[in-house]
Amino acid sequence: MASTLTTPAVDEYPLASPIVVPYETLADPEASIGDLIEKAYGYDGLGLIVISDVPTLPEKRQALLPLAYEYSKLPEEVKEKTVNASSHYSNGWSHGKEKLKKGQFGSLFVSLLSRSHSS
Repeated sequence: MASTLTTPAVDEYPLASPIVVPYETLADPEASIGDLIEKAYGYDGLGLIVISDVPTLPEKRQALLPLAYEYSKLPEEVKEKTVNASSHYSNGWSHGKEKLKKGQFGSLFVSLLSRSHSS
């Protein structure tokens, strides 16, 4: 006898929305966003904060995307200098490092990530 799996109706799950923070608020040293961070990453949060109204973002994106392609064409030994395995590849160059299934890695994914930290 085959078992039947049931899936709860979509309306049984609460709809989560990302927290949106304007760039101007982030740039303001007097602004307090702790409550927004808690809401975004707290127990009921989506785990996502969206930054809106970033000045000149379209122009910056247009300038950066062609550079990413050029970077990908560099020799492997150059790109390997930016690999950061200790960050679980959340910083630096990553190609074929994303683990999809046990023993399988995603060779279709390429990442060059930079997480800036302010002191």
